[in-house]
Amino acid sequence: MGLFEKLLPDTITLTEEQFKTFLEQTVLTEHSRRILDGLTAQNAATAPAQGAGTAAQK
Repeated sequence: MGLFEKLLPDTITLTEEQFKTFLEQTVLTEHSRRILDGLTAQNAATAPAQGAGTAAQK
């Protein structure tokens, strides 16, 4: 949460319930889903290459 508070200091004063509501509503937006999809696609694209390097080291 420290990074989050650093990026959005206004969230520091929110109650736990308000912060939960903020996160739920933010994460459910189409824009957030596109960002997450892009990041997970990057991970999927690099995962086989990382696994192959690890197997070669054994």
